[in-house]
Amino acid sequence: MRIKNLTSGAKGYTCNVYLVQGDWSTVDDVNTLIDVGTDDSVITRIKTSLTGIGTKTIQQVLLTHGDYDHVGILSDIKAVFNPIVYAGSTSRQADRKFEDGQSIRVGDKIFTAIYANTHGIDSVCFFCEEEGVIFSGDVPVHMCHEKGSYPDEFLRVLEFLASKAIKEIYPGHGKPILKGAKEIITDSFVKAQKANRDIWREG
Repeated sequence: MRIKNLTSGAKGYTCNVYLVQGDWSTVDDVNTLIDVGTDDSVITRIKTSLTGIGTKTIQQVLLTHGDYDHVGILSDIKAVFNPIVYAGSTSRQADRKFEDGQSIRVGDKIFTAIYANTHGIDSVCFFCEEEGVIFSGDVPVHMCHEKGSYPDEFLRVLEFLASKAIKEIYPGHGKPILKGAKEIITDSFVKAQKANRDIWREG
């Protein structure tokens, strides 16, 4: 699996836009965008990328959620590449809606769509157990605090992810976490648990 951030070095405000492809660019690979951002130079970068012979340049778009910085140029992407757009259950921008736990081929690997139940009810993470890779969007899998409160559903997601051998986190903003990812998620789970316990005690 190859992962390329198409908005690396972007000057305007946008999310990370990831192009995911198979290692060998075979006809079975599903060239995929994770989010689309707001920077239309992404379209040029896609056109100049090697996306394989006999496959669609972009076959599908997976949206982590519907904030403008993640979906701003979606209509342009659809006009140029005509991909299938997947998103959360309440999205008006999706051709198809994710079911929680749904498997979907991305590049040459199988990912699971996980509703994260934070940063909006339609926030979705994409997790590949085989590779230990997660695309987290704006879900705070790596930045929970000991103050505040977190939905129980989100704690269950963190607990599930902390039990997995996650090696790399690709967030919606900022640099990928390529070392210590499992420890970071476990720490987030512990902090979120503590925050909820403190609120329960204070209440």
